[in-house]
Amino acid sequence: MTIQGHVRNLALFGLLGMALAGLLAACGGGVAQTEYDAVKKQLEGQDQKVAALQQQLSTKVQEASSAQQQLTTLQQQLSTKEQDLAGLQRQLQAAQAAGQQVTALQQQIAAKEKDVTDLQKQLEAAKAAPGLPAGGTILLAAKPVPTPTPRPTPTPRPAGFVPPPPAVPPASFAQPLQLYIYADTVTAGPNESRYSIDATAPKALPSCVQTSIFKRGMHLVWRFEVVDTATGKRLTDKEVETAVVRLPTGEEIKGRFSAHGTGRPGGDAPWFWTAAWDVPLDYPLGALDWSINAKSKDGKTGTFALWYVSIPAVGVESRTQIVE
Repeated sequence: MTIQGHVRNLALFGLLGMALAGLLAACGGGVAQTEYDAVKKQLEGQDQKVAALQQQLSTKVQEASSAQQQLTTLQQQLSTKEQDLAGLQRQLQAAQAAGQQVTALQQQIAAKEKDVTDLQKQLEAAKAAPGLPAGGTILLAAKPVPTPTPRPTPTPRPAGFVPPPPAVPPASFAQPLQLYIYADTVTAGPNESRYSIDATAPKALPSCVQTSIFKRGMHLVWRFEVVDTATGKRLTDKEVETAVVRLPTGEEIKGRFSAHGTGRPGGDAPWFWTAAWDVPLDYPLGALDWSINAKSKDGKTGTFALWYVSIPAVGVESRTQIVE
């Protein structure tokens, strides 16, 4: 029986009790005070049960409304991805007729199909567990995979085989550095993005977390140190003339040297350089090939560039990535 049915039955029970009390008064010329008090107490108890069930009904209505909002959001995202997929399929048909750009469009379609599949899974999960919060984006996750097949035994080299010489670093690798720069990227604190997009799951404390994957609209933060290789000293704004992050577009973001946080218990707060950038909502997806350039007041220079290790076929990308 539903909560509304319980409420209706209790209300009818109360009315029946009141009618019975009136009938006894009319037929018997009145009832004893103790009987009247007992009936009144019983009615008060039923009123309390009715109020409790009404509160439960209100709570269930609120939970159903929240779940419906989550389902609506996921359905809207799914509809958008399906529209994107339909548009790419039309482009593929046109490209096949012209014999151009087929491979690139097929790759884009495969990516959109994966997006649609992922959103459909999220939608089904939300329907199964309507109490879960919606609106988050998991930047990095893990999944179990089947046990890999053992590698085959290497084929023996033929007689007289001469292995190629080992690779050697380029000549530039041995050149001395005037300034050495260490850098990484982290998520920002809450409400720092002008687009109102913060880092979320999978971490319970998603702020200031080292990562190379950022969503459009997020506040991307660079942390870096500048070291004079001749003295081994870390340079501050007193010794550095310029320290900037350079984006692929040519835009430069000025670095700032300051203390951050409170440090370890009983210790000093860490000091380092930072720069920040709100990823535009329409910024191209893919690798963000940034660099950091620094120049000291005595004329020494240094550059930090991202290591370039990119193997898309197996999902390897060492550079910072911008995702939807």
